Amino acid sequence: MAARGAAIGEARADAVRARVAEAVAREVPGAEVEVSGREVIVTGRGLMPALRWIGSLIR
Repeated sequence: MAARGAAIGEARADAVRARVAEAVAREVPGAEVEVSGREVIVTGRGLMPALRWIGSLIR
């Protein structure tokens, strides 16, 4: 039962990471977004203000 719950939780977390990646790619011009394991990696030039704002939303 615990393994099933963990699998469901991981699937939900994967879905959230995918939605975050899609939203960032759509809303932040010039951002390159990649999901790697448990991380959503955002790269691009001049993105610091946008990334700080996104980080404040996630917290």
